[in-house]
Amino acid sequence: MKYVFSTLAGTFLILNGCTSVDVRPIPASAKLDKICIEFHSEVNVEDFVPAVQEDFFNHVISSVVFHSEKPKGCEFTMTYAVDRWWDLKPYMVDAQMIVNRDDAFIGSAHYHLAGHGGFSLMKWEGTHSKIDPLLNDMLRNYPRVEMGKGEKVAGN
Repeated sequence: MKYVFSTLAGTFLILNGCTSVDVRPIPASAKLDKICIEFHSEVNVEDFVPAVQEDFFNHVISSVVFHSEKPKGCEFTMTYAVDRWWDLKPYMVDAQMIVNRDDAFIGSAHYHLAGHGGFSLMKWEGTHSKIDPLLNDMLRNYPRVEMGKGEKVAGN
């Protein structure tokens, strides 16, 4: 999204941040019911892994986080890379999640805030608001359940 403002001194081009997403849903035929998430200590978005785990939980998929060696019995694994930027305070600008089954790609989700968000105030939104829609789309073939109610959520 671009805005152009004219002044007596000339024309200024101001870029407004745009978000791009790329999601490759995990097929229902994969029968994903448990995922092992490889922890990356260099990622400095503290609530990223808990947010991801909550999203898997909402699709009735359990998760385990491992720090070094993949635990035995981990058929499905997720790796991720996250980048943040700073403008008055830190905020997430990029997140990529890749899901494999026995080391073969089965799905992914990628969030990218173009131009580091520009002047958009949405760049400071929290981790959940940025990744929940992506993970819900990546897990669209796995019903989302309203926890505590045992009911499917409409549209999922």
